[in-house]
Amino acid sequence: MKHNFYTMLLITAIMVAYGFSAQANSQQFALDRILVVTEAGTSTSLSDLTAGADVSSVPNIFSKIELLNPTKTITDAKDIFLVYLKNSGIEEVRKAIEILSTNPTVISASRDYALFPSYSFSNDFALGTDVDVRASGNGIIPNDSLFPYQWALQAINAPQAWTITTGSRDVVVGIMDSGLDLDHPDLKDNLWINPNPNQTIGDHTFVGDYHGYNFVTMTATPPAGGAHGTHVAGIVGAVGNNGIGVAGINWEVSLAMLSIQSNISAAIRALEYANFHNIRIVNNSWGHYTYPPSLPLYEAIRAYNGLFVVSAGNSRQGNMDSDTIEMHYPTGFGVDNIHGPGLTNIISVTSSRINDEPSNVNWGTKSVHIAAPGSRILSTYPMNHATNPRYHTIGGTSMAAPYVAGVAALIMSVRPDLTPKQKRDIIVSTARRVPAFEDRCVAGGILDAYAAVRAALTWGMD
Repeated sequence: MKHNFYTMLLITAIMVAYGFSAQANSQQFALDRILVVTEAGTSTSLSDLTAGADVSSVPNIFSKIELLNPTKTITDAKDIFLVYLKNSGIEEVRKAIEILSTNPTVISASRDYALFPSYSFSNDFALGTDVDVRASGNGIIPNDSLFPYQWALQAINAPQAWTITTGSRDVVVGIMDSGLDLDHPDLKDNLWINPNPNQTIGDHTFVGDYHGYNFVTMTATPPAGGAHGTHVAGIVGAVGNNGIGVAGINWEVSLAMLSIQSNISAAIRALEYANFHNIRIVNNSWGHYTYPPSLPLYEAIRAYNGLFVVSAGNSRQGNMDSDTIEMHYPTGFGVDNIHGPGLTNIISVTSSRINDEPSNVNWGTKSVHIAAPGSRILSTYPMNHATNPRYHTIGGTSMAAPYVAGVAALIMSVRPDLTPKQKRDIIVSTARRVPAFEDRCVAGGILDAYAAVRAALTWGMD
């Protein structure tokens, strides 16, 4: 059975995809600031950072400095600074990096690179080609009107997992993305309600952060649109069994808006915020290919006390562990890299199609941990969009990652004591083995929600 329940122009969807970081798409990195890493406590002011440097040719290049990670969660965490410039331009950025790199206390001075969402559009992700796949086998079927079109939930055995748990609002998942439609009828009841709003972290007071924050504008106001983040959020936690729209992997969960639709510095701010508020799962359907990769981002993820779920990216469409395919970051931080050992709190996700075949996206036998559905995925969409669709079908590893984040949240609902690495180990070890993925990811298969939740019940209790 096939049924078109909305109409959407492809060009509109492409515009939305590029809207995740409009500024970054035009210039690739910020032109008015740079990122600096030092050993903790060694530099606290601009004068410290520029001590001994020759700034005679550009005496007024620097404007101000901001410590991005004032809350330290690990003993050897390095300081990450955002240094602002008085004037914007490529040459100003280059000169600032040159000046700061001469300071022996500075480990790294680098550009604040853009982040790009892991969207894909092709015939495989055609809009308006909705699939009706009726659930089979034992499991709980929600009454959400569009559930029959959610083939991915059935592919990962979500109905079977729901016989154990449908989630918990005690579990908070940070949606580090373009923002959320906070008024969407299928999301609003699952929004995080911050028990400690208006807190001061470092030099900033987070006023009105009842459901999260916008780390670009540094206000509680969601960015206009937020299509990418709204779609991702619905996969993790659209309200289930409420008789409307779609069901999330978690029928009940707390979704925190961590809006970072811009640059690496915004992601670092969001991770610091997640640590402060004890948000132990974050979904990251974005990345970049710049080499060398960002040391500030690596350090921020290393200090994050939670599971960092990341999409493997789309555009390289090959084995990123080879010498010929450029690595996608933060995916590459899950294996040994130029900055240090692979981080055990990262889980990277590639994409599968409805027939269990690989999507035409990035993969890696070492750097990518597991596959999850990412093709023709139906989920929530902003109510205020020009065409007002409420629900929309799109694809890419952007959509695959939140299935893993959602299953991690189901696991946390029954075993809140598990560490990030334990959650990752459970998800990887219980994957449904699929021949087509044996040489494409560590798990050699596709996410299995039921097997993962069932294994979590007794994991580590031997």
